[in-house]
Amino acid sequence: MKCINLNIDMKNIVLKYITGIVSVILFYNLFWRAEAFDLNFVCYTLFAVVSMLYINRGNYKRKVIREVGIVYLISTIAVLLTGSVYSKIVMILLFLGFVALYNFGNLRTVVFAPIALFFNLTLSAIFGTAESITSLSKIDTGFLKRIKGSWFIYIIPVVILILFVIIFSYANPKFNNLVGVVIEPVIDALDSFFNLFEFGKIALIVFGGFFALMFYFSTSIGSIINIKDRWNLKIAVPKDQSESKVMKGEQKAFMMLAISLNLILLVVNVIDISWVWFGFVTVESELSNFVHEGTYLLIVAIMFTIGIVLFIFRNKHNFTKQGKLLKKIVGIWLIQVLFLIISVAVKNIHYINYYGLTDKRIGVFIFLLITVAITAVVAHKLYKNTTAFYVLSRSAIMTMLIVALSSVVNWDTLIVRYNLESEYTAETDYNYLLSYSDASSHVLYEHIDRFPEHIQSRIVNKCYYFTKRYESKQMFSFNLADYITYRELKRLKEERGDAHKIFPVDRLNGEN
Repeated sequence: MKCINLNIDMKNIVLKYITGIVSVILFYNLFWRAEAFDLNFVCYTLFAVVSMLYINRGNYKRKVIREVGIVYLISTIAVLLTGSVYSKIVMILLFLGFVALYNFGNLRTVVFAPIALFFNLTLSAIFGTAESITSLSKIDTGFLKRIKGSWFIYIIPVVILILFVIIFSYANPKFNNLVGVVIEPVIDALDSFFNLFEFGKIALIVFGGFFALMFYFSTSIGSIINIKDRWNLKIAVPKDQSESKVMKGEQKAFMMLAISLNLILLVVNVIDISWVWFGFVTVESELSNFVHEGTYLLIVAIMFTIGIVLFIFRNKHNFTKQGKLLKKIVGIWLIQVLFLIISVAVKNIHYINYYGLTDKRIGVFIFLLITVAITAVVAHKLYKNTTAFYVLSRSAIMTMLIVALSSVVNWDTLIVRYNLESEYTAETDYNYLLSYSDASSHVLYEHIDRFPEHIQSRIVNKCYYFTKRYESKQMFSFNLADYITYRELKRLKEERGDAHKIFPVDRLNGEN
């Protein structure tokens, strides 16, 4: 049995080296002179994730690895669909978080993932190098030992052979030509190898090597820097459920606080429903503060709610009669928080109807979805007697999931189209619309007649530089948003038949 385990360990070590070398080669070929980080980025990270899980199959059994892995896969889809900076940032963070959790095998939740990621990024070069050298010494080197004592048997004949080839090449021109045909591919290969020694290429290979060390040879970091993740996720039922005078006094104080907070929030919600939901009227200059103050109030309310729930229901209060009644009152408070969330959403809609859609206003909706998810987690804690650590871990996973799902949408195209096709009170900011990514170029071109003449020329140039870049793109720089934009520009150009030169072929005569 011990021999079998040693063979398995040996195979894993060899597999680590092979996948590490392949990952460096893949990194170099995918990112050297790459125009963008789209399909190439996804392919590289997917190779890393799959290979890491294959080498250490036991990690797949960890719930946190499966959860973060699924969210990461959603982010890869987002990059392929949109190619937006937002989706790429989300994917990078999720991927690095996955690698950190993989290397810290004792972590059960994502709560400590940022700490693990910090150590992973800062110590991988040191510990990864040490682990790779240590692993190398474990590989069976019997073959090398056998040839070590008789190296001359292999080397001397080769040297003599090379010497005679050189002599005959000088003596016979035709033989020299034949040798040249055979040697030329070798010389070309060596030339290509030495061409690698440019600063940019060396830097890329070094980065690829660093990531290989992080992926395959940094698992020792988790055992050396022991992050304790042993908190319970559920509150144990106490053996002694008797209520002391102090506990009864606490429960009465908490009861009065919960009722008072409910009454205050009820007044706020009644005002919002009657004023914001129906018959909304406000001054233009106050509209921005109106939305921001509502969002700040919601943040305070949520943080306050979480703090109160975690403090009150941290021990025996979960199991007493008064505690159960207190849970119902706090449950009403959570329902009222949901009404507060709806009010902020309605305020944001009023803001959009007046000023138009922007990425920040979309960010408010994403924040509200996260708030709903956290409220649901707090409610689950309330009625299932889970711990504060459970609330933190589940809230983190839900936040990651919502952010990853939000990155799937091509927001730039959506924002530009909404602002050009919807009617809102404020004047359209044309410069602002042009600031969005090339993925919105076809929407701008579709509505080009709405823009002033000086803006039209900027739209044409934006479309031209996009199509020029797209036509020269490599296969691994693909994303669906760019493909759709190029296809739509081609269709619109054919349908409109106008004189706008938005394709490189239109400017072959040198005109702008």
